[in-house]
Amino acid sequence: VRALANLAELGAITLLAVLAWLGYQWAGPLAGFWGNLTLEALATVCLAGLGSATILMLPIGHLPGRVLLEWSPVAWAVTAAVVATLAWVIALGGSGASFPLLGTLGISAGFTALSVAVWAWVRYVEPAGA
Repeated sequence: VRALANLAELGAITLLAVLAWLGYQWAGPLAGFWGNLTLEALATVCLAGLGSATILMLPIGHLPGRVLLEWSPVAWAVTAAVVATLAWVIALGGSGASFPLLGTLGISAGFTALSVAVWAWVRYVEPAGA
């Protein structure tokens, strides 16, 4: 139940970030103070949401990523890949940029390798030293 709640939390944060990004793309350039404030608020929600979801996916401490990894490594890997891919697509320019598939796959593989290394350290190396 805890893993499903954490998965729902990550999904909600990611969905909110994507909706803010879509709102930003849909609004286009707005003139005036309130228009710029709206665009900046949407951009902030998008970047903060995806950054938070990315950090929460790390399988360390009491973060949702660790609970999700212990519950289902496949679900963790899929969720981490989706969050990382969305974060990089939006950070690299969104829908207006050409999609850097090779770079995105490389970064996702690096994130996955780092996460597995942290998991292995916490699971096998740290308990042996205690």
